[in-house]
Amino acid sequence: MFLARAFGCLLGLAGLICFIGSFFPFRVASTGFAERDANMPTAAVQRLVFIMIDSMRSDFMFAEDSPMSFMKQLIQNSSHALAFSSYARVPTVTMPRLKALTTGSIPNFLDTLLNIAESDASSLSAQDHWIRQLVSYNKSIEFYGDNTWLKLFPNMFTAYDGTSSFFVSDYETVDTNVTRHLGHILATDKEGKLPWDAVIMHYLGVDHIGHLHGPKSPLMPDKLREMDRVIEEVYLSLQELDHSTNTHSMMVVCGDHGMNELGNHGGSSAGETSAAMTLLFPSYDLEHTNIMIPIEQRANPYSIYRTIEQSDLVPTLSLLLGIPIAKNSIGVIVPEVLKLWDEQEQEKVLYHNLKQLKALTSTANDLWPPLHSANQVLLEQLYNLQEQLSSSASSYKLKTMILGLVLLFLSTVTWAGFALYHDYSSLLSVLPIVAGSAICMFSSSFVEEEQVFWYFCAGTLATLQFLSLNSVPRNIVHLVALSILIRWNQTGQKHADLPGLVDDILVGRPYLALLLCFLPIYIVCKRSYSFLVAAAGVCVYVLKSLQLYPAFSIGLIANTTLQVNVARLCFTLLIAAILLSRRRRVFLQSLRVFLLLQTPANNFILYVLYDILHSTIPQTSSTYSFLLRFVYEQMSFFTSGNSNSLSSIDLMNAYNGLSSYRVFPVGMLLFYSVFSSPLWWTLYEIQAKQTKPMLFALFSTACLFFLCTSCTILRNHLFIWSVFCPKLIYQVIWSTLYLLNRTILTVTL
Repeated sequence: MFLARAFGCLLGLAGLICFIGSFFPFRVASTGFAERDANMPTAAVQRLVFIMIDSMRSDFMFAEDSPMSFMKQLIQNSSHALAFSSYARVPTVTMPRLKALTTGSIPNFLDTLLNIAESDASSLSAQDHWIRQLVSYNKSIEFYGDNTWLKLFPNMFTAYDGTSSFFVSDYETVDTNVTRHLGHILATDKEGKLPWDAVIMHYLGVDHIGHLHGPKSPLMPDKLREMDRVIEEVYLSLQELDHSTNTHSMMVVCGDHGMNELGNHGGSSAGETSAAMTLLFPSYDLEHTNIMIPIEQRANPYSIYRTIEQSDLVPTLSLLLGIPIAKNSIGVIVPEVLKLWDEQEQEKVLYHNLKQLKALTSTANDLWPPLHSANQVLLEQLYNLQEQLSSSASSYKLKTMILGLVLLFLSTVTWAGFALYHDYSSLLSVLPIVAGSAICMFSSSFVEEEQVFWYFCAGTLATLQFLSLNSVPRNIVHLVALSILIRWNQTGQKHADLPGLVDDILVGRPYLALLLCFLPIYIVCKRSYSFLVAAAGVCVYVLKSLQLYPAFSIGLIANTTLQVNVARLCFTLLIAAILLSRRRRVFLQSLRVFLLLQTPANNFILYVLYDILHSTIPQTSSTYSFLLRFVYEQMSFFTSGNSNSLSSIDLMNAYNGLSSYRVFPVGMLLFYSVFSSPLWWTLYEIQAKQTKPMLFALFSTACLFFLCTSCTILRNHLFIWSVFCPKLIYQVIWSTLYLLNRTILTVTL
């Protein structure tokens, strides 16, 4: 039997590797680097300051109530600034966005995983970008901030100071570490010259506050004012320098992406894809007025000014600096900057951009517009080429993908055979759910709102229990608990910004969240009969108190340091409790305390509701009770606020006990944070002796097979990268890491 199960696992794993390795595509890029053209337009600016503010959503800078007073005054009351909302394509995470902003190309979806892993495999040393072009012309570039840049552009900077972007609990040091270099950046020598031609600064505090407390956090206005002061200091210094040296500087102040109403990003919502983009010219009069789009005419609430593609920054910067456009760029120069050249140079600018884009198409020598064409004619052709290149198909290895599907199908059939032989009645009860889940995989709307399917299954089964009229009071309690559970967190993707019960009850009331934290900790510790587990529970309570009330820090000890030490003490106590006691009860409750540690304070009440549901599940029918627990396990992933979007991932508890970013422990803690609720239900199933591993393996493999089939059929679908691929990532983790953890717990306990 062991060999048969191992065979089923190996078939599924081999199929998964074949499919994943062939599905995530690579875009075929031209090799080599762009070279200077004899007809290149002259440079319009001599130096560049590029300020990246991570997660700078467009309304943070442009909205009427924005605290960034200097930027608003510059945009609205001067002719030295161009303001745009830049469209950040999915995936809305830092690394692929930086690739778009420097190469002008569309990055691979797989860059999302490289971004999380801080992988060195993501280096752009073999690709063309405006940073390399500057270096090739002997320009000096300095960098300060997010060390993702150092991984992407090795050996490109003459001076640098990198900071890890993944320690999200820190929203102060990550910015002061950049700002402290301003004295050096703005200091001129005796001849009035700066030691650099371009400087890049990447600030992280806005992003970290968003992840920790959301965009409406009271910490956000102060952070935005801090960014505004930095911009003002740099701008005024450059303005003075330009006037004294009769040269021209340029500043770019932008976000790599935005954030949703939860403060997260990675998905395709309007807030995540709308980033601020401003081009500042201290010594140029652009004769341009930034006009806000009327509210009723905005494509989304964040389209405050005209929207441009992020890739458009690449030809704009390159041509302004007098360097060739990166070879694989699909960007179109921002028309508003054309006024910085005379009419003859403007034509050179547009023809150079057009020649570069045509080199990427099969019609490079066809349909050239006549010489001395109007700028509008040239721009229309540029935008047509950009649209054509943006929608060009990616490269899939279809034959290997089909092989993967065949192996996944055989694995599914193998597990179905085992289940049919060993547990026929339970298999029949699960099949309708497998069929319903399979249907959901073929619709983008069902994938986005998958929680509705599980809420429907849970509600249907709970209603059947109520209609049985056995123990009516218990059934009423069961239905009430389920109703609160479903309404606690608003999830999904279409309506994620609507308030849930957690918003109505706990937002603005951290004291109430702290009170609710006490109940599940007390229940777990009381059931353990272990002093060490109880002490670990106290540590969890202290840690959540520090997260809700940073002012609880003691003396001169920084809040972040105190949180790290408390979490480490909790880990130590739990390990000691497990090692010193051989009782199964202590092991179970120790695991529950660990899962509480990995859970946001606002979700602690869910575990009390889970306990109520578990205790009111009838034991008269083993198949029915198994099916109810099975559905609740799947449903609990969504009731805790997760969705099939990467933007629902909460990074706060991925750093418990860590003082710096390390990929393996952060990844492990993140996994247990995201899947804490399903694992909690796994412990219930172990207690009830209803784990049924073959049925879970069948369900996971079947879902993976149908999802991979869907991704193959819909590989050219509009939402393949924004909807289906994130779901595929979640399903792969569910079918591998989660199933592995579930199996280990089942065998161990």
